[in-house]
Amino acid sequence: MENVTAHYGPDPVRILVVDDDPADRKLIKTAFRMKIPSCEVNSVKCGEEGLEYIGMKTRRTSDVSWPDLILLDLNMPGIDGFEFLKRMKNDERFSEIPIIVMTSSCEEKDVRQSYRLRSNAYITKPSGLEGYYEIVEKIEDFWFSACKLPNKCI
Repeated sequence: MENVTAHYGPDPVRILVVDDDPADRKLIKTAFRMKIPSCEVNSVKCGEEGLEYIGMKTRRTSDVSWPDLILLDLNMPGIDGFEFLKRMKNDERFSEIPIIVMTSSCEEKDVRQSYRLRSNAYITKPSGLEGYYEIVEKIEDFWFSACKLPNKCI
């Protein structure tokens, strides 16, 4: 697991990136570090590691720092983004964590399936760092300013 840490107000906003592409993970982390250095960004390289990070595979419920927001790629080996999304949204403990699908797919079937599985948003990955900067600014404006995220009191 890779980690970038900073503080956002009294408590850090925690973001989990689930993506098998190391270049995309690096671009996302760099964009957050530059645009919102006040959040904590952790990343894992597959759906199975994401479930382990959350604690779903171990059923742990104490000493957990659940993410406030998850950025999820769809096309990964093993447990792909669809299966990860399905498991998260069908588990009462984790179903309130917002999940933004952030993938290279522009396929309508992938968009529809993501929303059927209750993703909170669908974003097509940009082609470079400037595009990631724009997306991070929009995430900050909407998810961390306009929205009230659920408390992590489980």
